[in-house]
Amino acid sequence: MKIIIKTSGGFANIARTVSVDTATLAPQEAADLEAQVTAGGLRDLPRVLRAPNPGADRLTYEITLDDQGRRHVVQADEAAVPERLHRLIEHVRSLARTRKG
Repeated sequence: MKIIIKTSGGFANIARTVSVDTATLAPQEAADLEAQVTAGGLRDLPRVLRAPNPGADRLTYEITLDDQGRRHVVQADEAAVPERLHRLIEHVRSLARTRKG
């Protein structure tokens, strides 16, 4: 399973991409990430999550899940992202940071 998170917008409008592939993780890290994907409900989210009032200088996320030949992409305004999905985003960012350094 691979997760790619592209973030854009914000005050400086700086685009950033992080990705994690469970094939490169230790078995427990891979299991934890799979649990976060399930808890975050990523597979069940619609393709687009828009906030009624997105606000200026907010972030936009594009989250791609490649899992066993299936791809699911969610585009979301920062204000429309459920808390459980925010936790997944932060988890992927953390894993990506530790894999680089």
